[in-house]
Amino acid sequence: MKGPGIAQRVAAIAGCIFLVTAPLGDARSENPGGGSALQQLAEQARIAEVLSSLNDRPMPEISILRNVRVVDPVEGAVTPPQSIVVSNGAIFWIGDRGSEPSFEGAAIIEGDGRYAAPGLTDMHVHSESASSWLLNLANGVTTVREMGGLPWLLASREAIAADRIAGPNLYVAGTIINYVPLGGYAAVVKDAVTARRVVRQQVACGYDFIKIHNVLPGPLLDAVADEAARQGIDLVGHVPHGVPVRHAVERGMRTLEHFKGFLDDRTLEIGDTDYAAANNAELWVTPTLYAFRYFERDDVPSLLRSPPARYVPQRTRRSWVSGLPKQGSASDTLAESLPGRMRQIVQSLVAHDAQFLAGTDAANYPFQVMGFALLDEMRLLAEAGVPWSEVLRSATSSPAAAMRTKQFGRLRPGTRADIVLLDRNPLADRTAYERNQGVMVRGRWLDRALLDRALAQLADLFEQPPLSDQPDRQQITALVGKVAEKSGEGFVFNSRTVLAAADQVRQ
Repeated sequence: MKGPGIAQRVAAIAGCIFLVTAPLGDARSENPGGGSALQQLAEQARIAEVLSSLNDRPMPEISILRNVRVVDPVEGAVTPPQSIVVSNGAIFWIGDRGSEPSFEGAAIIEGDGRYAAPGLTDMHVHSESASSWLLNLANGVTTVREMGGLPWLLASREAIAADRIAGPNLYVAGTIINYVPLGGYAAVVKDAVTARRVVRQQVACGYDFIKIHNVLPGPLLDAVADEAARQGIDLVGHVPHGVPVRHAVERGMRTLEHFKGFLDDRTLEIGDTDYAAANNAELWVTPTLYAFRYFERDDVPSLLRSPPARYVPQRTRRSWVSGLPKQGSASDTLAESLPGRMRQIVQSLVAHDAQFLAGTDAANYPFQVMGFALLDEMRLLAEAGVPWSEVLRSATSSPAAAMRTKQFGRLRPGTRADIVLLDRNPLADRTAYERNQGVMVRGRWLDRALLDRALAQLADLFEQPPLSDQPDRQQITALVGKVAEKSGEGFVFNSRTVLAAADQVRQ
């Protein structure tokens, strides 16, 4: 991974809060996720307590996962039962039990002949809540790529890496670069000078990638791409309107999201059909089929009662229903036909040997639940025609390759200890990841019972009555104290929620 080192990134985070304020607009006017800002802040404080239960035990210096069959998604192979020795968050040794190094006081995790598989990666998420961290870990997702970068996510990335917050490893794209504001979520550029300056600013802030969006005239795309190359940082995102896919690829785009370009974002019809442009060893495509699902109205009640829906606030579940287009409307008809076009594009890209990444766009749209989302995306990719071996790599080793790192994606000495313990072989069973027996992230072991207890706490939290829209002074004082306490422990609150809550108190 190119870009500044960790020390420079940590030092830059505070300054980035001010640097992005102007292009982002007035963040205090934003109220992400629905519900009052005070309700959301109180919810976040309780989520912080749930997450702390995952990190309340000291992490052993040495952990040994014994009697496990090690899965390699690149070779498509599984070893006989072996031991995996983990030290300082990384895999130290893998081999036969008889040759296992001896370590006094090592924590032993019995695998009982199960399969040790690489942690999964969701390559396209938009997190608004730290509940995402738990939902991803519980489903074996140990790495995510945040695709709408904001300073609180940079701070979360560092806090998670330092083991102050339980969560998946975060890779954070810069604030979206676009010609129009996107409701306050874009760094708006109108000329090449500003485009280059924003790229340099985001590099200084410590973002891992530069992301562009739908509306960016060709000359501005060229300026962003050129400056990103100068700064040694990868360019990812949407192929803008009117820009040929091949031109975007030739300008150095590393990953293409949602098939934009191949799918005309303005009409949602098939767009550029130069699928051969994706036949490039330095390019990956993130379809996000999960974001384009169509829901029959008769299925909505069961979806709202589904087990994953328990881990989403009630207000969000209500918004799912209200956000659906009216049945039989032009928007509904278009939404119903869209998955077919997406499958058509998948099959064309498969025929041209494109490389895929598993990503979900969660939790931007109705009926999306983090963590569970990636398991659905993998299923959808396979159903659309991507060979299962490629699907498995799209969620393990390919994300690491696309992000120019060997830290994860395969279980080898020297890689990060991100491991999922499975009852079934994921090379042969497409449902193997749907129920794990425990997850290790950066060397910290989270057994199934611990994860299930945390999930139950989260579900219970979302069933509790919300804080009043008109809380009294005592409730506000208690909330402020809890936020200060959790911040002191290293938890990072969504800064937009904090600012909006402050405004609500002042009103």
